[in-house]
Amino acid sequence: MTINILQVVEPNPDPVCTLLVYLRDKLRLCGTKLGCAEGGCGACTVMVSRIDRSTNRIHYLAANACLTPVCAVHGMAVTTVEGIGSTRTRLHPVQERLAKAHGSQCGFCTPGIVMSMCALLRSSPVPSMKEMEVAFQGNLCRCTGYRPIIEGYKTFTQEFGNAQNGVCSMGDKCCKNSSNGCGVEVDDKLFDASEFAPFDPSQEPIFPPELKLSDSLDADSLVFQSGTTRWYRPTKLDHLLLIKKRYPDAKLIVGNTEVGVEVKFKNMEYPVLVYPTQIKELTGVEKLERELKVGSSVTLVEMERVLREEMKDRERSGAETFHTLIPKSAQLFEKVSSDQPNHDPIRRPKVHASAFKQVTGEAIYCDDIPKYSNELYLTLVTSTKAHAKIISIDSSEALAVEGVHQFFTAADLTEDQNACGPVFHDEFVFWKDLVTSQGQIIGAIVADSQAISQKAARKVKVTYEDLTPIIVTLEDAIKKESFYPGYPKSIIQGDIEKGFQQAKHIIEGDCRMGGQEHFYLETQACVAVPKDSDEIEVFTSSQHPSEIQQHVAHALGIPSCKVVSRVKRLGGGFGGKESRAALVAIPVALAAYRLRRPVRCMLDRDEDMQITGTRHPFYFTYKVGVDEHGKVLAADFKAYNNAGYSMDLSFSILERSMFHIQNAYKIPNLRVQGWVCKTNLPSNTAFRGFGGPQGMLAGETMMRHVARVLNRDYVELAELNMYQEGDKTHYNELIENCNVRRCWQEMIVSSDFKDRRVMIERFNTEHRWRKRGISVVPTMFGIAFTAVHLNQSGALIHVYQDGAILLSHGGTEMGQGLHTKMIQVAATTLKVPFETIHISETSTDKVPNTPATAASAGSDLNGMAVMNACKIINERLEPYKKQYPDKDWKFWVNKAYFDRVSLSATGFYATPNIGYDFATNSGNPFNYFTFGAACSEVEIDCLTGDHQVIRTDIVMDLGSSINPAIDIGQIEGGFMQGYGLFTLEEMVYSPTGTTSPRHILSTIEKQIIYFQKTTQSTMTIIKIGNTA
Repeated sequence: MTINILQVVEPNPDPVCTLLVYLRDKLRLCGTKLGCAEGGCGACTVMVSRIDRSTNRIHYLAANACLTPVCAVHGMAVTTVEGIGSTRTRLHPVQERLAKAHGSQCGFCTPGIVMSMCALLRSSPVPSMKEMEVAFQGNLCRCTGYRPIIEGYKTFTQEFGNAQNGVCSMGDKCCKNSSNGCGVEVDDKLFDASEFAPFDPSQEPIFPPELKLSDSLDADSLVFQSGTTRWYRPTKLDHLLLIKKRYPDAKLIVGNTEVGVEVKFKNMEYPVLVYPTQIKELTGVEKLERELKVGSSVTLVEMERVLREEMKDRERSGAETFHTLIPKSAQLFEKVSSDQPNHDPIRRPKVHASAFKQVTGEAIYCDDIPKYSNELYLTLVTSTKAHAKIISIDSSEALAVEGVHQFFTAADLTEDQNACGPVFHDEFVFWKDLVTSQGQIIGAIVADSQAISQKAARKVKVTYEDLTPIIVTLEDAIKKESFYPGYPKSIIQGDIEKGFQQAKHIIEGDCRMGGQEHFYLETQACVAVPKDSDEIEVFTSSQHPSEIQQHVAHALGIPSCKVVSRVKRLGGGFGGKESRAALVAIPVALAAYRLRRPVRCMLDRDEDMQITGTRHPFYFTYKVGVDEHGKVLAADFKAYNNAGYSMDLSFSILERSMFHIQNAYKIPNLRVQGWVCKTNLPSNTAFRGFGGPQGMLAGETMMRHVARVLNRDYVELAELNMYQEGDKTHYNELIENCNVRRCWQEMIVSSDFKDRRVMIERFNTEHRWRKRGISVVPTMFGIAFTAVHLNQSGALIHVYQDGAILLSHGGTEMGQGLHTKMIQVAATTLKVPFETIHISETSTDKVPNTPATAASAGSDLNGMAVMNACKIINERLEPYKKQYPDKDWKFWVNKAYFDRVSLSATGFYATPNIGYDFATNSGNPFNYFTFGAACSEVEIDCLTGDHQVIRTDIVMDLGSSINPAIDIGQIEGGFMQGYGLFTLEEMVYSPTGTTSPRHILSTIEKQIIYFQKTTQSTMTIIKIGNTA
């Protein structure tokens, strides 16, 4: 075989080894990522090229390397993302366009998307939009919402010329033409396609001649054996029959979608595997008079091609699956002032600082760190019961496996060291005696390799005694009063009893929201390296490196100064790596510290989902009193969240839901009570919005319930009750720069809401089985950590003699573009080019005592700290700038160095005037608020329940965006994640606490985003959530 044009000969391939493992572990081609190990996410996509000897035609296929056995690519050419371009040589147009179109955020899915497009272009140099849509059906992206990916890659398509006619998708309603629009000069181009390098198919590498000329690579039967598994590749049908006769239990493999998953997740072992794809009778499609005879090894792609060809002239059936239209989109944002210097990057749509490394596979994530020569691998042993007593743990069989070094349990730690948890320490590093959920960590096997470690972990025998009750749902928890102590918490504003007495209508109801899996593409990972003097270095995929440092120091019994926690970048986080990353980091660090060898662990997708928890399910009840006009006079809410088996951050999530329960509406008399419920589910944790979306759902549900009962137009009812400038919230915080009504009114106009509603009513009268609806929703979200001490961060800046700048700050980069924004802030403050500044990583030995990168506060806290550090440098250089005004940055720096002036500075920022007291209902929990409005039109199939979002418009109040491209990406990605939360992704559990399957997101036909120009708070860097 060849890999990236180079010939590779593997004399003794392992039949159960996947191409992904071979690429990453054997060849160190780590651009190909592991996301799920079952062909579901596409992060591992590579291009496999093979020749059809009968036609002499080359076939280019996008393949899931996580399922493809390495033995299966004998005689084929494999191309990975590293093989098509690099930052050191040149980028392939597929790589360049995705990066410059802002289609890579966390970047973990990016190599797979690049290779899917590459394979498509090799098969169809000028594909249609429909072909492109089909090509990406196997690729998931959790960050972007797909729009920028499609925008970048549609430049390769036949339809691209039509898309360049300069007509706004809004038509006459374009903000540029509307007096009710943005109110400032706007821009609608995030990238310029004319700057892209041309794509010339004739310059692509040819199929390797050594593979093309050697018939024996395809014609010869093959036998590979390694360990206890034998691999056969027969080329004749009679040979296949002979093998099956000799080995009746032999497994036939074609796509490996069954056997690969069974071996990986069901611990199945098959001593004989047969790969029949070279047998002519099994790989052909024969057209008979009334039927097609399809060989069992024909690929689905080939079968679909033949069927389409045969049926192309027939009438279309009502049962046919209709593909969603390729999404249309528009983005409108403030144009950079003409008097802003060209070198000043603020408010410009700068490309993500790591985008080019991500599209080439050069960006290093935790598990990409090169393996140490003496490295060990750790596998967690977790509970399989939701509520049980542990009778015994027998690791003897596991320890007998060759290559196993140790099995760690609670016995290896003191009771104090074994206790953990982000706030209450109500969890354990290793659970003993009792388990209260599936997925709790009981122990950890450490062995020479991942394969050995996982094999041994499966041999650890845990004996349980089942206990009752098993509480799964919030209804069960409420019925059994399974609440954590200290609850309910209450916020009371005004006199609710008086309000209800004055009300003409009193309405009661309830609503529920299920959990949601984070599904960050990179699972939890950690590498720990012991040093001398009892020091340890911990590389993690955590949003909170300082917390990892504290947990590891506590578990090892050493001071925090001897633990360095490092984060290069995360393959997505969304809150799921804020506190739960410690569940992996502590056992890994313990093993490395005790065994004095580097130890690594990256959870498999199923392990990650079992262990780490989800977004909190919520249940709300409400009672609301309104006057005859629909003005809300009083409301009484009860909120319950499902914490799972431990508190984690559930108390703060409940509090934020209570703060946001009114959404954007003024309710003069309001009481909200909240309970944290204890259940036998994995401990639920932070997730984008942190309880805010759940609280807003309750408020919106209540308002729409009122509109239905009063038979009033919801739009009028919302406007009647919406906050205004100078109002106070139910927790007594003054609302300044209140732009929710401006966002709302702009949305009503720009989305053409009223006219479209009339058209929808007409549509619904004309269609019996398909109905449409349209709705507009306001939002008001508070920005800050509600835990006051977390509202701080720091920065460190080093300026070197050549003028180059190394910047460090307390935030982690997880796709939200935080590093890019911090470079922009520093470049503007120091008045140097963007390219002068580099951020290497986030590390506790550079910036200590940092908060988690969360709460939509990362840009504010770290940006202000960076600005502080830069101002100190400016002050030190000011004398040289005055003395030599005609010189440049490098000259001033050099002068300062020779005058022995420090060119290193630390910066710090703490959010002022913040803090809330539940006892007195006073203080400010938030620094400021962001406002927005969204309008969505949805079509529903009344027979199947299937739906399609036809169009979504979003208006966001951002002040002045630091980077419109990044912020629009965050808005789109956040919307798509919210779309999944409310429609498709609810977590379903059996009565025994086992997870049931879930769905993945769809795309939107048309999406339009507006940035509203408003008066920006003087204490903010940017007014937008950035917790991707």
